[in-house]
This record gives sequence, structure tokens and C-alpha cells, in this order.
Amino acid sequence: MSDIHPSAVVSADAELDPSVSVGPFAVIEGPAVLGPRVHVHAHAVVRGPVLLETGVRIWPMAVVGGDPQDLAYGGEPTGLEIGARTVVREGATVHRATGDRPTRIGSDCLIMGNAHVAHDCRLGDRIVVSQGAGLAGHVEIADGAVIGGMAGVHQHVRIGAYAFVGGAAAVARDVLPFSMVDGHPARHRRVNTPGLRRAGIPEHRDRAVRAALRAARDGTLTGDESEAAKIMFDFLQGPSRRGLTDFAHPRRG
Repeated sequence: MSDIHPSAVVSADAELDPSVSVGPFAVIEGPAVLGPRVHVHAHAVVRGPVLLETGVRIWPMAVVGGDPQDLAYGGEPTGLEIGARTVVREGATVHRATGDRPTRIGSDCLIMGNAHVAHDCRLGDRIVVSQGAGLAGHVEIADGAVIGGMAGVHQHVRIGAYAFVGGAAAVARDVLPFSMVDGHPARHRRVNTPGLRRAGIPEHRDRAVRAALRAARDGTLTGDESEAAKIMFDFLQGPSRRGLTDFAHPRRG
């Protein structure tokens, strides 16, 4: 039987696994599906339609599944999915989509306190969105990326795998995989070496990443140089609404 505090409000439309726990004064609204070992802490709000997969933890005062903040939204049913073991900390907000494809946060992500993930965002696995950062609508972030505290990411921006966005950065254009951007506006600075080490990427591949980033900067990237170069090349060939973030140290001559 689910461990639901007597003061919690749980909709009759909600589906809770028997191992779910819901803290004092938490609210579960509408057609929400909570998988095994999901924990909704005190005063948190979950608004369906939403799917919380195994082991998701929603901390106090977080609001998950709110209506999209889009003036074109007309109240139609839309969705949100949060993958296994992802944690949404205090005061964070994650909104449902505006169309048929749900907003999606992958597995093993950390959405820190007071961060915002807007409608139609698509986040991969093992992503960190730090304290107070904001992702506008339709942002796409690939696996292993980190968004620094108080950073702002513009609508429709794509951020590549294992990229790092510095604190308080203003990201208005796409960010290459494996790279580190910072500034206002953000610019590509260098390879995200700490992130690669945390991900267990070996040193020889680190060198290949550096070469690929230089080739992308110089406009000579073909995708044939290394696996890292192919990943960057494929990213650059993908559809972009915003274009690529500038480099802080452009090619000379």
C-alpha cells in the first residue's frame, strides 16, 4: 500500500504504485502516473497528465506538470515525462508541453532548487540544471550536460552532450558537444575537460575532442577525424533554429 500522509491531496485519477510515498500537504492532481519508489515530499505539487518513472523524487515546493507558459496554449491535455531516479529539488518548476509530444526529462538528472524547465523541453540522461537556471521552451539538451546556476537558455537552443554552461551565462545559440561556454552573451571557451573526466572519457579521446573543437572553430571539421569529430559534425548537421554560439578565441588570419 502506498505511504500517503493523511494531509496529502491525491486525485482519484492518479495511478500510484504501491511503493510510492507522498508527504504532508503534497498535491497530486489529474491523470498522474507515479512509478515504483517515487517520493513526493511535503508541499510539492504534481499536476497531470504526467509520468514519473521509477525512483523519481520531487522535493518540497516544487511544481511538476504545470500548464505551459505559452500565450497560444488553449488548455488542451498535454504531457510531461520524468525518467527514472531523476531528482527535482525545492521550488523548481517543470511544465507540460504545448503539443502532442510531451516535455521530457531523462533518467538520473538533477534539477536543482528554483530552476525552471519550460514547455516542450527535451532533456537526455544524467543532466544537471543548477540552482536558479532557466530553460525556455523547446530547449534540447543531450546526455551529460551541465547548466550552471542562474544561467538562461533561449527558446529552441540545442546543447550538445557533455557540454557545460557557466553560471549566469546567457545562451542564445546552440552549444557544441564536449564544450564549455560562458559569458553574456555566452561564447565557446574551451573543452569541458572536467566533465569529460567525470564521464570517464579517457585522455586520448580528450585530445581528439580538443582537435575536433578547433576544427569546428576553424570551419574545417569533416567528421572523419575521430569519433568526437563525428559527434560534433552530426550535431552541426542537425536542424537548428538559433545557429551556433560564437567562439571566444576565433581563428586568426
